Amino acid sequence: NHELVSSWRTILPSAELVVLVERIIMPALEGTLSPLLIDPADQDIQALTTLSRWTGVIRTSRAATLLHRWVFPKLQKCLS
Repeated sequence: NHELVSSWRTILPSAELVVLVERIIMPALEGTLSPLLIDPADQDIQALTTLSRWTGVIRTSRAATLLHRWVFPKLQKCLS
């Protein structure tokens, strides 16, 4: 979980932490966000809550990439 990985920041070299994030955490977050359904009447925000928990571990730009790919297109479609 994000708390465990956050504690590794002091132990793992930065390059190894980046590899861990890119190979394991990012695909897991994509798997969490990809099935997200936008439903204004009954929105389940668990996937977004999960992403927000990782913001201390993953770079802001990577979180933005996930939102851009998996959330914003669905939100835009719902609002159109």
